[in-house]
Amino acid sequence: DPPVIDATRTTICVGESTDLSTTFVGDTYDWNIPGGSITTSTDQNPGTVTFATAGNYVVELVATSCCGTSKTTDTIRVLEQVEVDLGDDLRACFLGDLPVLDGNGNDGATYLWTLNGFPTGLPSQFLETTITGTYSVEVSYGTGCSGTDSVEIEIYTISPVDLGADQALCPGSPLPILNAGIDEADYSWTVGGNPIGTNDIELEASLPGSYDVTVVEQDGCTGTDQVEVLVSEPSVFLGADINICENEAYPILNALNQGATYEWFYEGVVIPGATAQTLQTSQGGIYDVIITNIYGCEATDQLMINTFPQLNAAFAGPVSATLGASVSFQDQTTPAVNAWVWNFGDGTAINTQQNPSHVFAAVGIRPVFMVASNGICSDTAYSEVNVQWDCPQIGLTAGFSTNTDTVILSGFGNVELTNTSTNATQYSWDFGDGTGADPTVNPIHVYSEVGTYTITLTAVNYNCTTTTTQTIIVVEFGVGIGEVLSDDHLNVYPNPNTGLFTVDLELDEPSEIEIEMNNILGQEVYQNMLPKRQRWRKEFNLSSYVKGVYVLSISTDKGVLQRRIILQ
Repeated sequence: DPPVIDATRTTICVGESTDLSTTFVGDTYDWNIPGGSITTSTDQNPGTVTFATAGNYVVELVATSCCGTSKTTDTIRVLEQVEVDLGDDLRACFLGDLPVLDGNGNDGATYLWTLNGFPTGLPSQFLETTITGTYSVEVSYGTGCSGTDSVEIEIYTISPVDLGADQALCPGSPLPILNAGIDEADYSWTVGGNPIGTNDIELEASLPGSYDVTVVEQDGCTGTDQVEVLVSEPSVFLGADINICENEAYPILNALNQGATYEWFYEGVVIPGATAQTLQTSQGGIYDVIITNIYGCEATDQLMINTFPQLNAAFAGPVSATLGASVSFQDQTTPAVNAWVWNFGDGTAINTQQNPSHVFAAVGIRPVFMVASNGICSDTAYSEVNVQWDCPQIGLTAGFSTNTDTVILSGFGNVELTNTSTNATQYSWDFGDGTGADPTVNPIHVYSEVGTYTITLTAVNYNCTTTTTQTIIVVEFGVGIGEVLSDDHLNVYPNPNTGLFTVDLELDEPSEIEIEMNNILGQEVYQNMLPKRQRWRKEFNLSSYVKGVYVLSISTDKGVLQRRIILQ
């Protein structure tokens, strides 16, 4: 038999060694070992040979014996690195043939298989898959000479049909070609529930709608999927063209379509930085916007802003007028306008003449407004007119009566006045004692000093006034009072006061005493009866009572003493 080359490893990595030998018994041996650390040898067993360069090296042995010369070869594979390729990820129906993985190693390789990181199968070149998972293999040619690869295997019961994501197309774009994604099967297509197309893996969409496909594989697994094919046709409307006056605020334009992207133009030129949904305009002209929705479809609109000159409303007219008399107003607006609205502030109807005449219907300061307009711009002018009575025509009179012509200070010290004026709206009383004007219609006035006073009533109706007067006498005591008792017998202090005061009575001889105190309306505030005595003193606290005049009366065997007490 010819000699046989024995190599401990026929596949090694760069830098590794293999042992060469032969069991053939001959007379001579001639080894040729290209690429090895020993390239030739005449020994029967050359021993360990190291290879430093990757490649396939053919080792040749020529041996002689009694029978003649024999030649044999063997190949040593030297790898730069171990390349392992399990191929692409695979999917397979559980009803059919499941994938068999091939470690695809060279002679002398060993195999270690794992499933999801755990050992599985036999240490052989091939592995039959059984379940879904990540399959890996390590192919080794000894210590330090190995390589790995992984592959995803999906074993399914329902065919993984995938038509892809829903599609939105812009108007004019070609409709898509749909692909069921599983070869060598039967295909049933529908659109909107109606059959369409042929038994083919692909279908060219013919109209927008909902497309479904049912796939039946040869192994028996089935699956379905659906995809929406839409035509996205965005629209944008900035509104009607706008007319504004140059003194008005320029509008904010809104392109709506939230979530889109925006590009704004003024007079056909891109506005730098204007990429928001809204745009604050700043001048008249043509504005355009292009919106692009999430599907990449565009829409555009245009709006024109027309700017008109500012109006300056003005008019000429009187500053005062007589009620019932006609007065004229003249429009002085610039530039000229073609519409007017007048409001004269007296409740009369609106007037739309350019230069109206008006008869005011009420006296007083009347606000006059004129709104001038040219149909686009408007402005308002304002003035005031003092409308007055024709005094001789209104019958204004002043008159009053009194309840007495003599005021007694030791009594209530007051006079009641009744107003008899006609056609007046306001009144002013002067009581002649320096106490100031009183606007009350029918006042009650309290005097504090003896004397003769002139009461003057002024009756007023807006710009018209008239007056009348009467004289009144103020005395300390009335008839019969103070003839026996003098002021020295009774002292009230302080007076006027805030409600805290002291009454001190000292008689010439003892007497029964009756004490009364009343307000100006005659209502009793204090009353007491005392047995005979010569002196009486009391501190009063009327701080919670209404401010005004109170009358203290003390009756004795010799007469009556009175004091007006003023609470301020």
